[in-house]
Amino acid sequence: MTKKLMMARQFVATGVMTAFMFVGIASTNAQDLELTAEDMLYDAQGASITLDGDASDWADAEFKSQIPFEQGGELVLFEEYGGGTWSGPADHSSAVAFAWDAENLYVGVVVTDDTHQNPGNGWNGDSIQMVFANAAQDTVTHLYNYALADSGDLVLMNEKGPGGTELAVTRDDDTTTTLYEIKFPAASLGLDAYESGMSIGVGVCVNDGDTQDGQGGQKGWSGWGPYAAVYGKTASATGLVSLVGEAPAPDLTLSAEDMLYDAQGASITLDGDASDWADAEFKSQIPFEQGGELVLFEEYGGGTWSGPADHSSAVAFAWDAENLYVGVVVTDDTHQNPGNGWNGDSIQM
Repeated sequence: MTKKLMMARQFVATGVMTAFMFVGIASTNAQDLELTAEDMLYDAQGASITLDGDASDWADAEFKSQIPFEQGGELVLFEEYGGGTWSGPADHSSAVAFAWDAENLYVGVVVTDDTHQNPGNGWNGDSIQMVFANAAQDTVTHLYNYALADSGDLVLMNEKGPGGTELAVTRDDDTTTTLYEIKFPAASLGLDAYESGMSIGVGVCVNDGDTQDGQGGQKGWSGWGPYAAVYGKTASATGLVSLVGEAPAPDLTLSAEDMLYDAQGASITLDGDASDWADAEFKSQIPFEQGGELVLFEEYGGGTWSGPADHSSAVAFAWDAENLYVGVVVTDDTHQNPGNGWNGDSIQM
């Protein structure tokens, strides 16, 4: 394993077990299994999650564990595949949780597995396959795969989507648990931002990569709606994740460098086409001090602000021998100006 992952082993065991305090193991008796509509619904709370292998910041999230799914007309907790066998939850079991802030959706998956095996593939071994669908759960929109390879390298596979996601995986051989923490920035799912009240179809297939007769690879799976990923991509098999509550306030800092800008020379045409700004750094959401604390927006004259999708801005500069250029990009749910240079949506320089 890499040095980073070796260091992680030394301090995350407690965090992983903390997550399992919220999990619980379901019965392996098929006759005891039930699947309700509520099992495939998840109310994700706003939270500040750090991808560091420490599960303590997931303490307030509900881990849905061992949700059964239908296979061949009956409910199962695990489907054997490709010669794989399953002896019960200690062999392979999983639990999943979700959280969000204005910029990111977080997915936490805790897996109990007696062995961990992945040759460096995004799905053919111990791994996570993520399927995203629209709120109506009738169209697959994005597909991403994640794994910890036997080499210790992290595997991120952008099967369908722009990428930009982040991953942390920690394997603890002593407790036979693996913690996956995945961050999905809004842009990775084709969104401007996350807001309370938003719903997203999500399927989580947790693949098991046991070694059978000297052969590794995908030998079965559990998860939360795994049939969203296996045997084709199926939007209707996803669960529905609803963002509830309020997004946590960002942890704001302001440094001297935030208020410095090195403008590069460039040829800029004022034509509404931002392509000639491609090499310029846009400084976005730089906080400022209001009433002794740092904020991203100051409400005034009865105005209210619900987050970056309501109003946010970014600024860049460029120059040539004759001109200084300023580019400002604003996200704003509405635009209003009665014809005044400042009393409405406007720029004051």
